[in-house]
Amino acid sequence: MGNSKRNIKKLNEDFRESILDYAISHNLKCAPGLIALYATGCRPDEIETGIRVNFDSKNNKLRFKIVGSKLNYQQKRGIRIREVTVKVTEKNLQYYKPIIDIFEKNPGAYDLKVKTESAKAFSGYITKISKKLWPRK
Repeated sequence: MGNSKRNIKKLNEDFRESILDYAISHNLKCAPGLIALYATGCRPDEIETGIRVNFDSKNNKLRFKIVGSKLNYQQKRGIRIREVTVKVTEKNLQYYKPIIDIFEKNPGAYDLKVKTESAKAFSGYITKISKKLWPRK
């Protein structure tokens, strides 16, 4: 087990929500990527490629479409495209609201592309937020 996995065990159970709350409340440009990460568990390099998000307002569901990054055609390994659908509830609305707001401001929009400039920079944002939230861990 890598060092980073061991360090995660020391954090509270809701550390992902804490990081997401911080990014949303401080209006950080990494927030949409963190929302996609929170909803799907995707990889930072998949966010770099771009994740398509669709909002079904009738059923109150967000659908994330991810182009897989761990593909190996020779060995027929990996999942080319994954779709994850999340039901928006009162309990999780605060985490998905920034994305839903974009759809509500652009009523004709069918889908939205969530993207970061680089996977490395995205991971760096998470580290910076973590250090602000838990300076001693």
